[in-house]
Amino acid sequence: MKKTYFFIFTILLIIFQSNLINAETKNAASNENVAVVNGTAISRADFNRALDFFTQRMGKMGKPSDDTQLGNYKKNILDSLINVQLLYQESVKQGIKIDDKEVEKKFEDATKRVYSKDSDYKDMLKQAGLTEKEFKDHFKKDLFVQEFIAKKIEQNVKVTPEDLKSFYDKNPQKFLRPEMARASHILIKVDKGVDKEKAKKQIEGILEKVKKGEDFANLAKQNSQCPSAAQGGDLNYFDRTRMVKPFSDAAFALKIGEASGIIETEFGYHIIKLTDKKPESTVSFDEAKDKIEQYLKKSKVQKDIEDYITKLRKDAKIETFSL
Repeated sequence: MKKTYFFIFTILLIIFQSNLINAETKNAASNENVAVVNGTAISRADFNRALDFFTQRMGKMGKPSDDTQLGNYKKNILDSLINVQLLYQESVKQGIKIDDKEVEKKFEDATKRVYSKDSDYKDMLKQAGLTEKEFKDHFKKDLFVQEFIAKKIEQNVKVTPEDLKSFYDKNPQKFLRPEMARASHILIKVDKGVDKEKAKKQIEGILEKVKKGEDFANLAKQNSQCPSAAQGGDLNYFDRTRMVKPFSDAAFALKIGEASGIIETEFGYHIIKLTDKKPESTVSFDEAKDKIEQYLKKSKVQKDIEDYITKLRKDAKIETFSL
């Protein structure tokens, strides 16, 4: 949970993921604070919302939080909330302005994207224990932080052609393009409750038609139970890591134009036809330079933000309380 450029921009959105707010969080005393930054309080309620989001997200990823991890989450979430507050205060101090009409439009666009129904939006406010004004105030602060970073940090970050070439030359492993295969397939699924023998007989019947020279794309359109059926079974190009191992092994072992026998994977039975293959190659500098520029600029912006926050923290009066 290292503080990142991305995290700064999304912390307020994370706080308001209402479906992840449990009863214990909602009942937290709203008057308690976890920190005071230059006289401005950060509430325990906001802190608890963010903490609840991360602990539940980690749990869904199969990484339940032990006491040590929970302690790290708490520290990093508090640091991030303090950082956002410092950046907001600095944006006001530096005279950042955002038109109220622009705030209103962006607020409406954002809430419509996240909440398709007005009732969902109102339920979120109720569950989060927030008024619309409080929610909008948080959103406005986030816009101020984004505008401040764009004008005072991003705008000053430069990436030279020499930077691009140097990164390309020093990181050859990053520009290796693996061997690629392009294949089409016909899939007969073997889901839970499906008669496996019946599915096997079906794919065997299709394989006989393939062997007789019937058009593979038409057979895929008529029989395949994969979404790729609409494209005649075409899966476009993929490397060995993109598909499950039995499928990849079979596809890469074929010659161009050759069809496989029946291949069984966790998804069911497949017949694969290899339509093209590309050997391992190196992405040229001209192909890579735009992405290198994006990467280097983002990295520099992130570092500049972190350096700026370090300076703000040095000059700030920050009180933190027990978590």
